[in-house]
This record gives sequence, structure tokens and C-alpha cells, in this order.
Amino acid sequence: MSTLKPPPPDAAHPPSPMMGEGGVTAPGEGETANTTPANPKAKRTRKLRKEMTDTERKLWSLLRNRKLSGYKFRGKVPVGPYITDFLCFEARLIVEADGRQHADTTSDAKRYAWFGEQGFTVIRFWNNDVFDNAEGVLSRLASTLETHKEIAR
Repeated sequence: MSTLKPPPPDAAHPPSPMMGEGGVTAPGEGETANTTPANPKAKRTRKLRKEMTDTERKLWSLLRNRKLSGYKFRGKVPVGPYITDFLCFEARLIVEADGRQHADTTSDAKRYAWFGEQGFTVIRFWNNDVFDNAEGVLSRLASTLETHKEIAR
């Protein structure tokens, strides 16, 4: 009694990328990867992206897709021990949208000092500014980005 085995792979018939040598799938290969991050900060970041405040959604609509002077912004980005609202890596600019509960808090001061030590500039806008003065918000951001462009030259 003979058992049929797959032919050995050769240059004309290489094995499928999902198969190991001899047509056997190795453990873990060919399976769908689990897309849930194991890192607690990554889980929190993903949750914050899904649950943006109305102000953050409004500001994101103004910044996304390189709408502001061609700079690329990313939303809810972990940087060191913190998660930023919006970040432009190229200009090392962090944009935060906050309610009055953040006015003069020591935790925010510590956070912004840490960002400054890492070479980031932080601009914070109050929620009502984003809704009532979006043009002013964009103007200030454009001015900051222009300053960055001049320094980078």
C-alpha cells in the first residue's frame, strides 16, 4: 500500500507562501492575525480614536488629508507616556483641543513640559475656539507651520 505525497518543491513549482516545505502549514502560518493590540496604551489609543469628542472631530476635519499647508497630521498618537490629540511629525507640532477643565492643571503643565523636552511644540485650543473661530485656529496653526518651515531651511 503506497501513500501519495506531494511532489517536492522545485524552481518550477515553489511551495505556496502559506505552506512550509513539503506542503505542510507551519503552526501560526496562514491564520488571520489577531488585530487587537496587546499593549494597553494601543488599546486606549484605538478607543480614543473611535470616541472623539465633537470638538476633536471638527478639528480633525480641518487637519486631515494634508488640508493645512500640505502638512500631514495624525489623530490620537501615542508619544512617550502620553497620547496626543493631533500630531504633525514633520513640524514636531502637537495640537490639543481641550475644555475648560484643563485650564492651568499641573498634570497638563507637566505633560507639555515633557513634550517640550522632546522637541515638540504644543498648541492648545479651547473647545469653543474650534467651533466659533475655526478660521482663527487655522490661521494660528498655519503661522506656526510657516515658522517651522523657515527654521527648517
